[in-house]
Amino acid sequence: YHMLAIIEAFLLRGIVPVIVDVPEYGIEHATAVSFISAVKLFLFRHLYDDGKQDVIKVYRSELKSAISSHNLMSSVVVIDYGKFVKNYEESKKYYADIFHLNEEGNHRLAQLIASTILNKHNKLHTIPQIKSEISREKHGLKAGK
Repeated sequence: YHMLAIIEAFLLRGIVPVIVDVPEYGIEHATAVSFISAVKLFLFRHLYDDGKQDVIKVYRSELKSAISSHNLMSSVVVIDYGKFVKNYEESKKYYADIFHLNEEGNHRLAQLIASTILNKHNKLHTIPQIKSEISREKHGLKAGK
């Protein structure tokens, strides 16, 4: 609900939202630093995630489903973190610790974000140009005039 509200607020202001998937990280290795944190983690896990610990793929799927069901997919840029890190255990070389990317990981993620934004931009701006050129040809005008 909140993500959809944020997306719609951006779109109303003429801003194209860029959404990065929930990143894959070593959630199963995370431990609480105190008794209160442990209780809080336990309660949140049972309240929101049916007691499951690793729900990142579920969150990603739900977000994409919500965006699609509200016909917003063509209006946003979604960074598919799974294209960068499919599995934390196999991609530890990109992490400084179980939560944070290291320098190489940040660099690769930045490349993924930039290329995804650029691809979306090119798709959005190529289609109107093609339509415009087809329309010109249809009316006997030369391209570019």
